[in-house]
Amino acid sequence: MKLSSQNPGPVQHWPWCRQKTLNRRGKCPCNDVTDEMPFIRADWLIECDLRQLPRMQDLPLEAFLSPGQMDYCYFISHRWLQRQHPDVTGRQLAVALPSVWCDSAPRQFMGDQEHRKQTGVWYDYLCMPQHPRTEVEHHQFQALLKQHSGLTLITIPILVVDRDVDYASRAWCVAEILGTHISGFSGKSVSLAMYALKYPEVLYHGKSAWHSDLDIDDGFRPGLHKLQSWLEQNGISVQASSDQTKQDWQKHKDCMHAANQVYFDFCIAKQKGLSLTDDDLLLTIARRNGLQCTYEDDLLTCMRIMAHILRSFD
Repeated sequence: MKLSSQNPGPVQHWPWCRQKTLNRRGKCPCNDVTDEMPFIRADWLIECDLRQLPRMQDLPLEAFLSPGQMDYCYFISHRWLQRQHPDVTGRQLAVALPSVWCDSAPRQFMGDQEHRKQTGVWYDYLCMPQHPRTEVEHHQFQALLKQHSGLTLITIPILVVDRDVDYASRAWCVAEILGTHISGFSGKSVSLAMYALKYPEVLYHGKSAWHSDLDIDDGFRPGLHKLQSWLEQNGISVQASSDQTKQDWQKHKDCMHAANQVYFDFCIAKQKGLSLTDDDLLLTIARRNGLQCTYEDDLLTCMRIMAHILRSFD
């Protein structure tokens, strides 16, 4: 099937989207995602050594929250750097956590513990059964995949970017960008260079990241303190650079453009009267846009999720 190569135009002008009635983004519970979908407790994650975190099946029960238990929920979109583990260094999570709003600071900072908010973080390696899977885990994985499209519609998305890593060709990254933008939310891109420019006092001088006098957005940011600790553990020195920040931001724009082009191809298919449930059509769109997955069998699954997201706004 031949699809038009016409420029699809700006993402914000996607023509056949309409805003569904959704719960306030980032607030749970929500009917789009059931209590079977696990999230990671932000306060638990902030206390962990982020290097070589275990897969979901090996995490302790106290690490998890269900959607019904949460006050806030975040979705971390990232690139897998290895086939068996997304990031053994923990850098991606260290960079993402400062953007997570959660009252998970130490007790002496928080006062009455009954008023602490429960914040959940969705990070695929920690929230979906990973290879190798048992038969039971495989069925659980398939069941959770069916809810993946709902995640991008109700969570606060955080896209971890790095100027040395490609995102625009990764099907899951594009699907996650597509899901957040089609529901009318742009998400947030974060990188080490961006933080170096925004919070130089924290990263350079080791001042406390607990209070808002350092222009930390809203509420407490214990994740920023975690980033500082991670940098120290790994002996990494950060230098602020506007050029590096621009390069990181360009990666976000590239992924946005890729999602825009995929959306446009779906629009053309719809105008031609083609079914968005046709697997051959989905793979044609994937190949046309050079999309890939770490596991080849996941590509069709990812494209089906994109189609499901688009149909839900039709």
